[in-house]
Amino acid sequence: MGEIPKKSFDYTRCLQDLQTHHTAITTNITNYTICLEKIQTIDNGNSPQSWQEFINKNCKKWQEQIQTDINYLTPGQELFGQFVDTIRGIVEIKQSESDRSLENTIQILGIGFGGGAIASGVFTTHIDKINLPLIQKHPLYASLTLSIIATVVFIALGWLITKRK
Repeated sequence: MGEIPKKSFDYTRCLQDLQTHHTAITTNITNYTICLEKIQTIDNGNSPQSWQEFINKNCKKWQEQIQTDINYLTPGQELFGQFVDTIRGIVEIKQSESDRSLENTIQILGIGFGGGAIASGVFTTHIDKINLPLIQKHPLYASLTLSIIATVVFIALGWLITKRK
């Protein structure tokens, strides 16, 4: 996943290099033409034919080839950009789903532990009024057991509330 932005950067850099080379060749052709015209003026139009053919054939061929390469590669650069944007969008969606899941879990546990704490406070103040065999043996165990049961019930209630949303 980390390679894609680097490859996109390399791709863009290569495309920019091609555009720079195209500009350089165009500038060099212009300069060469000016110099050749000066030479022909000085020498009354006598210059080797190969110099003129160099401009007409070789330089134009290189210039056109680089422009063709640029034309082929430019859509790929846009495709890389769209691909990276798509990956970023997918990552953001997954992150928001993960955040929402964590938020629901925190809500469920908050409801469960909060309700369990309240129930525990109520149970401890009225433990002597509850007539169960467990309480007769040891009130601490009974209070702890009832608090755990209340916490589980409130967690289940919190789960139902958050799932309904």
